[in-house]
Amino acid sequence: MDLENMDPHVQSAMYGTPKINPDEQRRYLGTFRERVYAAEYIKDMPNEAYHPIWREVLLAHPEATLIMNGNLPMDELVPFMQLAKATNVAFSMKNDDFYLVAPDRLGLVLAADEAVNIDEINIANMASNADSAPVEETTAQKVPWFKKLFR
Repeated sequence: MDLENMDPHVQSAMYGTPKINPDEQRRYLGTFRERVYAAEYIKDMPNEAYHPIWREVLLAHPEATLIMNGNLPMDELVPFMQLAKATNVAFSMKNDDFYLVAPDRLGLVLAADEAVNIDEINIANMASNADSAPVEETTAQKVPWFKKLFR
């Protein structure tokens, strides 16, 4: 008997419930890319300079859930648990074996229940964009052009 002619109930009993985009769900710790507000790679997690950006993102999206790679050492995850608790954001951990611990894998994902479609989700890129944002001049006051005529 081939798979095409097999009863769907028998198929799900033999092979498990089929998933939509399982590779994408493994990459984003069990959720889809379109639901992600922010994410951080494992290699960037020890950098505490990103914690203020995480605080801003968590405060901006209190309805979201912070998903953590549970295969990481607990001392790396505790600061983010405390941050989530301080900002009243729910968090969960994914401990499945296919959530590998490698520098190019995600360690943290802030996800919504529905699609949000945000282009830039990498915390490291958000930090570099915030650093390169133009700073407004506050010390020198601009003089209107017509006042320059009557000096």
